[in-house]
Amino acid sequence: MVLGVVLHTAVPYTRWDIPWLYRVTASNPAYDLILVAIHSFRMPLFFLLAGFFAHLQQQRLGPTPFLRQRLIRIGLPFAAGMVTLVPAMSFMVLRDTADLDAFRRAHHIPIPADETASIPITGLPTFHLWFLEVVLLFCLLGWGWTTLSGGRALCPQRVDRILGWGLRSIWPVAFLAGSSVIWFQGSRPGDGVSFLQYSTVTPGVCILGFTFSFFAMGWWLHRNTSAVRDLGVHWRPMLAVGAASLVVLLGLRLQMFRNGMQVGLIEEVVGLAAEGMAAWFLSLGLFAWGLQALPEPSRWTRQFVDSSYWIYLIHLPVVFGIQLAIRNWPIPIAAKFLVCLGVSIGIGLLTYNVFVRTTWVGWVLNGHRISRPPQTFPKILPHA
Repeated sequence: MVLGVVLHTAVPYTRWDIPWLYRVTASNPAYDLILVAIHSFRMPLFFLLAGFFAHLQQQRLGPTPFLRQRLIRIGLPFAAGMVTLVPAMSFMVLRDTADLDAFRRAHHIPIPADETASIPITGLPTFHLWFLEVVLLFCLLGWGWTTLSGGRALCPQRVDRILGWGLRSIWPVAFLAGSSVIWFQGSRPGDGVSFLQYSTVTPGVCILGFTFSFFAMGWWLHRNTSAVRDLGVHWRPMLAVGAASLVVLLGLRLQMFRNGMQVGLIEEVVGLAAEGMAAWFLSLGLFAWGLQALPEPSRWTRQFVDSSYWIYLIHLPVVFGIQLAIRNWPIPIAAKFLVCLGVSIGIGLLTYNVFVRTTWVGWVLNGHRISRPPQTFPKILPHA
């Protein structure tokens, strides 16, 4: 969640393929590399974890209470954000459409003559809230499958064994990573799935296919304890392959930056393959490493984790406002980046602990408050 704040704070100083409030005239490749590194694993790992814990919650609560909880925890913040945060951000964007119009021209999107013209409901922007809609959709699919199948396994035992074998070896995961390249169509290496796929309330097939593959893997991992154990044994080679793929992708991105973002056929093929490899191996490797290295949560860690959902929900209009306020300050880009990042996270932490944590909003986001941190990490794996 918080890495999303870092990513959005850095966008104005990059050549990232996404519309933004403004862009500096002299972008810095360091921020492109920061974004590519974060973007390579952040959302794949997020959806992997979302699927894992969705199955955990459904197993603990039962299908109907699970659906009710997801509607409160995910659906309610999404709906609230669409009627509060999205209009505020749309107003900020429309104050100066120069960079937005440049993005439209680059992607052959018609520029409306009247920006105040009504937008069809299917074209409503979601900004950073898009992932809530997609996660909720996947949870509804999981609930529907469980309800219709009467709780039977998602896939037969033979398929379970094949998938489990695949996680014990590099090549099957590499094949899975290679197949994910189809979701990157229309994007430059390092950009991930095209922004146009998830910019409105009607997400495209590519973003749904890409994120669902990780959500489904996480869901399956929770119900297959032996596969999680096998994956835990191989987290080092998983992370090594993921890190090597990311290095290749960063090198290509740097070369693209130097060449005016021009991409040759070889660079495109290698870059997209490295992007798929980084997404799958880093997300699986970090997931497996996390299961092996779970610490007892400290008080400040738990508070920061609890506040991260709130920080992410409110951060983008805060980031927009700060970036607009300091865009003309005669200070280095690095100073602007650090000021925006620090103030955004600071506002999120302060408002959560003062106005949200012990209120009904905190309950909606994180459930009931716990007076003290637990002494051991909660059991998250089913019985073998």
